[in-house]
Amino acid sequence: MPDASKFSVTVPHTVNGSLPADSVVTFKGDASPVYTAWSSGGLGMTDSKMAVSMKQKTASDWTSLVTTPANTFQRDAAVSTVSSATDSTSGLTLNLTKTAATTWSWSLNIPADKFTGYNGSDETQTYDFQVEMINPMNIRSGPASIERKIDMTPTTLTIDRHDVFQVAGRAYKYVDGDTKIPETKGTMVHVTWPDNTGTDVAVGDQGIWQAVPPEGMKRGDVAVQVLSDDAEGPDAQGRFQGGNQSASVSQVLEFRPSPSSLPLTGGGPLTVLKILLRIALGLVGFVACLRNKQKSRH
Repeated sequence: MPDASKFSVTVPHTVNGSLPADSVVTFKGDASPVYTAWSSGGLGMTDSKMAVSMKQKTASDWTSLVTTPANTFQRDAAVSTVSSATDSTSGLTLNLTKTAATTWSWSLNIPADKFTGYNGSDETQTYDFQVEMINPMNIRSGPASIERKIDMTPTTLTIDRHDVFQVAGRAYKYVDGDTKIPETKGTMVHVTWPDNTGTDVAVGDQGIWQAVPPEGMKRGDVAVQVLSDDAEGPDAQGRFQGGNQSASVSQVLEFRPSPSSLPLTGGGPLTVLKILLRIALGLVGFVACLRNKQKSRH
């Protein structure tokens, strides 16, 4: 039976909002087949096959990735021998290196576009990867598997307010094409001010983030970027791993409040509170003036 404790999954992440070209998820492990073949076909022995498959958490069926052909695991091959096995159906290639008399390390690169269907739920980003050994009598071993979250979706940022009183906006992710969901609360947004100093602020409820410019900040471009969307971090099994970098977004830092900060146009709560306070003070003054006029008449 394969040893799941030797399994590992490496996930690529976005750089400046995009996955690097030809990105792959890499699944690795060790194999120690009970049956191994002789390169010369001696003794008429054949080797065990290794079958690798994966399944999205919400799916009912496994997707076959690679099943090795006969004579993949050769007993008389020298240690450090490098070989490979390509699956005729999937076109994927399992790379192998013999590390001991009957042990091989293996790795499988799975194209990033094989991981689709993310709708915003953790279940649709979580995958099981499975390995089985199949003996020459076509009897399968018990499967060994590992579960990993495959998060390759970058944050999208907006700057909705950009003045010397406050810089604020929203952080979200696109799922299922053009559907937007708020970014995970606690994801850090890095703000770079016009003087090249920086501030890190956490995304709050509904994907809202906000920062207060340092006092005396000069006019110029202010840029925001999620350097690594690792708010969830790895769990006890190391399954949840962030690391996607968003595209950088910038606006000019203005000395007056941005139009978007005014009431009814998405402004921040502090600005609205200040305006309401001024209205209240104005009403108090107006009432006081009326009273003074009434007293002067008497």
